Amino acid sequence: MDKIIQFVPYPQEYKWGKKGSSGVAGSFWKHVSANNNVSPSFSEEKNYAEIWFGLHSKSINYAIPSLQILKDLTPHREKDILLKIISCNEPLSLQLHPDEESAHKLNRDYPSKYPEPKPKPEMSVSLSETVEMFCGRLKPSESDSLSSCYLLMVIK
Repeated sequence: MDKIIQFVPYPQEYKWGKKGSSGVAGSFWKHVSANNNVSPSFSEEKNYAEIWFGLHSKSINYAIPSLQILKDLTPHREKDILLKIISCNEPLSLQLHPDEESAHKLNRDYPSKYPEPKPKPEMSVSLSETVEMFCGRLKPSESDSLSSCYLLMVIK
């Protein structure tokens, strides 16, 4: 039976993120980094766009209290789910995610543009009253090369 591992998430900085603790991602990272002695340290000058919870090659999650890297403690696990807290300072672009069959094909044919051969199902939950979203699914006839596609657009 798998054990439950408590871990610290990882911040992602992008130019569209909110500066310092002005957004939910920065406020969250300020609290987490101060209470767990992990890197990178918080700065009011950085644009915190996302906080990632889960296994991903661009994320270092630390188990606590040992501060071992989560992926080293779970080498048999592939990334099952990636939870993100997003804090944007400007509208985000349209996101398109292929289904499983298309993800494999796109990764095989265009690995530099589609580095992951897995689908990326998404769910969005707003932590703010100032978020508008457009969500939907394109029919196969509406998406040229993909058998199906999901849409998610966040409008500030």
